[in-house]
Amino acid sequence: MWTNGRVHFEEASTYHARKTETSASQTKDYLTSVRGYFRTHYLGQRKQATAQMEFGSVVHEEALLDAILRSYVVIPQEILSKSGSRAGGAWEQFKKDNCGQLLVKASEVVTMDNMLDAVRGHPKAKSLFEEQDARKELTITADAEVCFVNECDELQKYPWPVRGRLDWVYTRIKDLKTTGDLSEKSMRYKPFDLGWDISAAYYRRLWHALTGDWLEVEFVVVESKEPFRVEIWSPKPETLEAAERRIDEAHQGMFANWKDFAETKDENVWQRPGFDEVNLF
Repeated sequence: MWTNGRVHFEEASTYHARKTETSASQTKDYLTSVRGYFRTHYLGQRKQATAQMEFGSVVHEEALLDAILRSYVVIPQEILSKSGSRAGGAWEQFKKDNCGQLLVKASEVVTMDNMLDAVRGHPKAKSLFEEQDARKELTITADAEVCFVNECDELQKYPWPVRGRLDWVYTRIKDLKTTGDLSEKSMRYKPFDLGWDISAAYYRRLWHALTGDWLEVEFVVVESKEPFRVEIWSPKPETLEAAERRIDEAHQGMFANWKDFAETKDENVWQRPGFDEVNLF
């Protein structure tokens, strides 16, 4: 059980700069690859940007949420460099003059507007524009713990601070997602491949630590290209139960690997359990 929930109103950049708590994305990194988690979060090896992270290729969910909450400002063409990139003195001054605003190129406006119109047109998704009393962009931190057996065979508990950033909370927790394809075939495994189950369980636990309430989680998913479909996806109870077990196992493993690494300084401890066995398929 996570306890002592605390809410913080902060910019996304401040949230991502936090180093003292474990986030849902870090937990997903560990579950995806223990060694990859070590290299990213201990050695500081940066991930390569994906198409989903490049705003010019696909409108990412953080950018779309910014547009819903704060609209956007179109960047004049003359502000950009000759190659059309965000660079140079004119761009730096424009960015400074419009600090806190979402800045988009004229070529990105059509895609942005189509996605916003699609969300407004969905009977449930449009609440993102209409629930004026909703709590938005909340950073919540809480206290979790992991258990371990010490050298005296005594069970000890170790504090494990956690954090998450919730897009939207009213009667439900809502998270905005973008995708290139909402077809049935694409969505068969995507929620699990992208770790939405882990995110949902994380959000629920954090909100419960803050308020004592358990809320449902809904992902508002919008396509970033034609035909700009919008759907609502929500995890089943058994999905959440399995995700909670995986979260606890991940945190337990993070602690055990960290403890072993601190003692040995051997990066080979950062491997998934059973990595040295033959895998059958």
